[in-house]
Amino acid sequence: MIALIKNKLNERGGAAVEFGLILPIFLLLLIAVIEYGWYFTHEIVLSNAVSEGARRAIKEEDEADIKKVTYAAVREAFWLHDLEKDGGIENVVNVIIPDDNPKRVIVTIPVLGYNQLTGFMPSKMVPETIGAKAVMTFL
Repeated sequence: MIALIKNKLNERGGAAVEFGLILPIFLLLLIAVIEYGWYFTHEIVLSNAVSEGARRAIKEEDEADIKKVTYAAVREAFWLHDLEKDGGIENVVNVIIPDDNPKRVIVTIPVLGYNQLTGFMPSKMVPETIGAKAVMTFL
């Protein structure tokens, strides 16, 4: 009976030590899941924004209107990032209108800086840029 009581006394604090050893690994995994989730959210929303810009642009006839409508659509759809702070949306979004038949509009954002949400991940583990491209054809 005395041996059982001594074993119980020797195990006090064991759970705290185990928790202290596992906590940093658990937090790193949790932060990685949050960070990559936020990165992929940016990527998906940017891709949809570029597609929406191309979709609206293909309906316009005048080249100036095409660019104006495209910039407005991308600005509205990419709500996660202020595209104006990167030197203006005209410097971020490229709108190409080839002179071929059928009518095409190519909308790209080749490089857009991505800032980490938490900032705890090493910079080499999370990409620093995102980009998207959409091509819309009108027959």
